[in-house]
Amino acid sequence: MQSDAAFVVARAKPGRFDAAYKPRAISGLRQLAESTLKYTDGNAWGIGWPDPGKPPMLGFFTTPGGTELLRTYELTKEEKYLSAALKTTSFSLGANPDNIVYTTGLGSNSARNPLKMDQRHTGQATPEGLTVYGNVDFAKWNDSFFTWPITWHISRVAVPDPYAWPTTENYMDVYLYPAMTEYTVDIWAPNVFVWGYLAARK
Repeated sequence: MQSDAAFVVARAKPGRFDAAYKPRAISGLRQLAESTLKYTDGNAWGIGWPDPGKPPMLGFFTTPGGTELLRTYELTKEEKYLSAALKTTSFSLGANPDNIVYTTGLGSNSARNPLKMDQRHTGQATPEGLTVYGNVDFAKWNDSFFTWPITWHISRVAVPDPYAWPTTENYMDVYLYPAMTEYTVDIWAPNVFVWGYLAARK
């Protein structure tokens, strides 16, 4: 969607780009923000993404989708975008059925077992600041990449069966469950932008 470039153009000083680009960049960012607003208002958890087709896996629940909202707020100062951006942080920061924060070291009940081999094999404490992939919609994503830990291990001890749990309650903080507990910088980027922006406001 090229929103990073659009934000640069929208904030550029006169003369840096063709004058026709700036209003088009602002308009495009506003469209993304409005799409996010619609998504955020359309679910019970305040989850927000500009793309309504984003699949519920690999960071869907664990990172806030407020980047476009805050960019548009920065450009327009319309409070509705700021309020919605704050709302998109709720689920990932603990306002969810498991009362878990999906970034290690935050809050009183954060993820404790990210898939970090160095830490695990050397007996070190879990590093702070790792955001895990989080919950998976098993009804839709039930191929072996997502389900092998259930097939071979978890189904033997879990009651009720893991497939019977609602998606928003079905996070398993298990070290060797890559689809849930792996962490990567690419899903961490929205945390850096949204939380950083909100924290830096005066």
